[in-house]
Amino acid sequence: MSCISVGSLSAPVVEFLDEWGLESLEENAHSSVPCTKVFINGVWMGVHRDAANLVKTLKKLRRPLFIVEDQQLTLQKKHDRWLNNSVNDDGEEYKWEHLIKTGIVELLDVEEEEETVMISMTPEDLDNSRLQQAGQDPHANDGEFDPAARLKAGTHAHTWTHCEIHPSMILGICASIIPFPDHNQSPRNTYQSAMGKQAMGIYLTNFLIRMDTMANILYYPQKPLATTRSMEYLKFRELPAGQNAIVAILCYSGYNQEDSVIMNQSSIDRGLYRSIYYRSYMDLEKKSGVQLLEEFSKPSRENTLRLKHGTYDKLEDDGFIAPGTGVAGEDIIIGKTAPIPPDSEELGQRTRTHTRRDVSTPLKSTESGIVDQVLITTNSEGLKFVKVRIRSTRIPQIGDKFASRHGQKGTIGITYRQEDMPFTAEGIVPDIIINPHAIPSRMTIGHLVECLLSKVATLIGHEGDATPFTDLTVESVSTFLRQKGYQSRGLEVTYHGHTGRKLQAQVYLGPTYYQRLKHMVDDKIHSRARGPVQILTRQPVEGRSRDGGLRFGEMERDCMISHGIAGFLKERLFEASDAYRLHVCDICGLTAIANLKKQSFECRACKNKTACSQLYIPYIAFPGTTKQPDGFLLFIFVIIFISDLEHDILSTCRGIGISSPSTNQGCRVVIIIVLPVMAAVKCLQIRNPSIRTLGFGTGDCNDDLYEAQYCKPKYQWLQHASARNNCAPAIHVAEENNLFTQPTKVRALESSFQPISQSTIHAVALYDFTAVQDGDISFRQGDVIIEIIQKSESTDDWWTGRSKGQQGIFPANFVELL
Repeated sequence: MSCISVGSLSAPVVEFLDEWGLESLEENAHSSVPCTKVFINGVWMGVHRDAANLVKTLKKLRRPLFIVEDQQLTLQKKHDRWLNNSVNDDGEEYKWEHLIKTGIVELLDVEEEEETVMISMTPEDLDNSRLQQAGQDPHANDGEFDPAARLKAGTHAHTWTHCEIHPSMILGICASIIPFPDHNQSPRNTYQSAMGKQAMGIYLTNFLIRMDTMANILYYPQKPLATTRSMEYLKFRELPAGQNAIVAILCYSGYNQEDSVIMNQSSIDRGLYRSIYYRSYMDLEKKSGVQLLEEFSKPSRENTLRLKHGTYDKLEDDGFIAPGTGVAGEDIIIGKTAPIPPDSEELGQRTRTHTRRDVSTPLKSTESGIVDQVLITTNSEGLKFVKVRIRSTRIPQIGDKFASRHGQKGTIGITYRQEDMPFTAEGIVPDIIINPHAIPSRMTIGHLVECLLSKVATLIGHEGDATPFTDLTVESVSTFLRQKGYQSRGLEVTYHGHTGRKLQAQVYLGPTYYQRLKHMVDDKIHSRARGPVQILTRQPVEGRSRDGGLRFGEMERDCMISHGIAGFLKERLFEASDAYRLHVCDICGLTAIANLKKQSFECRACKNKTACSQLYIPYIAFPGTTKQPDGFLLFIFVIIFISDLEHDILSTCRGIGISSPSTNQGCRVVIIIVLPVMAAVKCLQIRNPSIRTLGFGTGDCNDDLYEAQYCKPKYQWLQHASARNNCAPAIHVAEENNLFTQPTKVRALESSFQPISQSTIHAVALYDFTAVQDGDISFRQGDVIIEIIQKSESTDDWWTGRSKGQQGIFPANFVELL
């Protein structure tokens, strides 16, 4: 943070400090009294014994009501005269900046306004505080109490440093054009401050000769009937941004629900809110050193490669398009070519005649219009460049956005011709119909008062003063309306446009200033049947400019689920997104090679050429799209299988991409460990068929992430975790002949496999389908070979259990889900 101030002499400050107890360094050299150092512009001037009182005095003196020197105001009448004439008595130029530089006018920053100064909102508050300090009642001579008068908050402070020119000066530029903002809920004024920047109008008087990137110009802008005093200084009367529309607040036919509005089509045909839209395109000839790389010209198919889809017929020989030419999506409006390097093959498309490559500028695919102006010139580097401006007329239609100056925004829901709109007893037909439900919850009372005041302004032929914090009351406006023969609150007797019958209730109707915003349906409408997809997932890209798909989000998904229409959900999220066809082997479940033209299939794993099935899965789930060759990533359950699997389980596994190979060389244990964010599939080949015990439990390990280690002389534990207290369930394999004499690296499919915490286990099922019999231990097909006994004595988080005679411990959440 930094504070920037106007430079001035320090001598007056030094003199003041000397008068207010500043002790020089020589005087205080040997004093033991605690003092505070005083610096001026970084120079140690002395010490002071009462620093707090000194600072308080300085603050009082630096903020007088007016800047006073020698008991005289520095601001004089001559300064006002010099400002009006722009010259002083010596004939020199005199501006506002001279008042600031000479110290006559002082600027406050935001921090000073909040922390340092005490600002009186009106001169009346100053008078009242003086009377209160003198012991007098400031309201003693107010006379009889007027119930219609505006109530004002009482004054609590009695010391002021500044006074506002007018209370409305606390508002910024955008908020200063809101009529009666003091009658609105605060967020509505904030919304209008943002939407006022989006309103169409005339942003500059020389827009016809400017080449801005985008511009919206309203055909017939009008001055508002309800104005504020700030508008005069903001030039809003000269450059307005809206029109005075006749607005009715009425429920009519149901097409103005939920912030939509009904608009009079006949008024639109007469030019209501019609606008013009400008867009400029620019291009230049690039250069490398002294060699010109690019050139404006009309590309020719004989010698130019990479021509675009649009038409080049509207270009002239110099590569530019003539003003007045109609253009539509992807038409070429600036023709430009670049030379092809001699050693470039251009992906095999180049022939001997091709010497140039097309780098032209097309019109945006979603736009159309007429070429309004073409500007050809050179830049500061001497390179030729061109600007082409396209114009199009925008007529209000269903979907276009409008808003009053009170944050009441809405889009057109339907347009009715004049004969279908309601009409008053005087024959007045509204231009806009808004819904009454837009008023109570949003509390935009300023919207209603503006309509009432604008109605009065039309009757007397003068602008209505809607400046905030004035003494204007609704009662005074209502009294005037009653005198003119109208209902005092602005209501009108209205007749239905379809039947001609009188409506049961009176309708609030009158002129209200409405703005047309830049958000138009022509710039946002988008649809897609087919189009580009992402490389990685083969799902549609997003975005209107890229011809992307429409987002089917979480709330849309939940809505479809609540309706129970699973077929539509599958069609949206699968068939219309990234459906992928593949063939799998019916025997081993691995992906098979298919030649559909010859109707030949082959499984390289088990040499099967007949029994193959066709599957449709999301492309992101296809094993070839990830680094995992035997499975995919996104599952929610933990499942453990031992092959040979029954046909129904096997088909289920194939449906989710799990394969179970044959057991020619012994029992194959397939462990599928699936987390909410990741799945890992591990296949372990146990070549010794004489299995004594197959159990399920937990164990500790300190070694490498996938390293097997010995825990007991005849037991080998194959672990999936590396942290001692964060181990995953493991397979116990007890073998009579210990084939593993060295710790073996066990390959996992996920290289960045994370330890599985106990809280991430979702469900476990352990089955044996091998029907192996060995000694007194037998496994029957389909048996669950884990038996839970009781809770562990050491902790409630673990249970003890037995698996075919082998006792172990199990996580509590695993036991609950068994």
